[in-house]
Amino acid sequence: MVLMVGPRRLGKTTLVRKMGTSNRTYITLDDQTVLATAKSDPAGFIRGLDKALIDEVQRAPDLLLAIKKTVD
Repeated sequence: MVLMVGPRRLGKTTLVRKMGTSNRTYITLDDQTVLATAKSDPAGFIRGLDKALIDEVQRAPDLLLAIKKTVD
C-alpha cells in the first residue's frame, strides 16, 4: 500500500492517472455513490480489490483502517 499525500492542486491525481490504470482499478471518492458505499461498509468496499488506485480516500477515513487490516 502506498499513500500519496500533499497540498491541494499539487498534481496528485494527475500523477496517479499517469501511473496507468491498465492493471489497476481507478476509484474516485468524488463520486457520491462510491463514497456512500465506502463509508457504509469499508471492509466490503475493498473486499475483492486486487490492485486499486483510490483517489480522495480522505473522504472516507474508516477506509484506511480497513485497508490496513487487509494488508496486515
